Amino acid sequence: DRWRLAAAYAAAGKTDVAKEIIDGLGLKVTAYTEMSGSYGSNVRDEAMILETLALMDEREQAVEVLQNLSDYLSDQRYWMSTQTTAYSLLAIGKFNAETGDSETMQFTYNLNGDGNVKASTELPVVQIDVPVADLSQGKITIENTQSGVLYGRLILQGQPLRGEETASEENVSITVRYKDLDGNTMDISQLNQGDEFLAEVEIYNPSTRGRLEEMALSQVFPSGWEIINTRLNGGPDVYAGDTPEYMDIRDDRVYTYFDLNRGQRKTFRVQLNAAYAGTFYLPAVNCEAMYDNTINARTTGQTVTVQKP
Repeated sequence: DRWRLAAAYAAAGKTDVAKEIIDGLGLKVTAYTEMSGSYGSNVRDEAMILETLALMDEREQAVEVLQNLSDYLSDQRYWMSTQTTAYSLLAIGKFNAETGDSETMQFTYNLNGDGNVKASTELPVVQIDVPVADLSQGKITIENTQSGVLYGRLILQGQPLRGEETASEENVSITVRYKDLDGNTMDISQLNQGDEFLAEVEIYNPSTRGRLEEMALSQVFPSGWEIINTRLNGGPDVYAGDTPEYMDIRDDRVYTYFDLNRGQRKTFRVQLNAAYAGTFYLPAVNCEAMYDNTINARTTGQTVTVQKP
């Protein structure tokens, strides 16, 4: 890539050579996202362009790219992979390196009127945990007490409460069935202790995003169920279904990794045993592209019971 080559020459102090290399190149990159390979995207590539321009001290051109990256970073609807985010922040950091801003971040913040708290750090990023337990609403006030620009962001994350998951499908579909060892569909809401059965998951690519790569299927099972790891038997698994790239079998969960061509369906099965009596919770089954969160599907969870025969 000519931009990366130019960055290398600029870092070596040969900006004249760097300018010759990028002569005639545009600052925009056609939109794309890779789910494997280099895991690249147009935003990551534009971050590399910004880094190159910053190294060359071409600030007038760099500002145009900087504004575009800032728009992506502040757009809550646009998901960025770890690599894209890292390159963007790296490039912006290099652009701002010579602005003369204070190396120390200084500010005060107030959470729900509990009094101002002064904060100071030489780190480029600081994270403050905001308690939200028992709060239906709240107020956060931040005051910048330094000469440079301070960027604030409020991040909310968590897990839905038991039984409050919602089913959804985006660019991939998921169907979960539970069957006995003869292949008959069964109701797993109430099982007899010692029952053996299969968890069958079918994943379908509706072709809205072409070939789906680096897909991950996550299945977490109730503590009253045991996973029967047929690999330990040394023979073939007659219930396995399609062969994944890799299946990670743990005590209470199974992670399955695979690719999916346009219009293709793949079915994966896990053999289970209702080992312990009691009432348990079966969490939602989730499938997603590991490097593109616009491709995902999940089911809802449910309560299950294992009774003594």
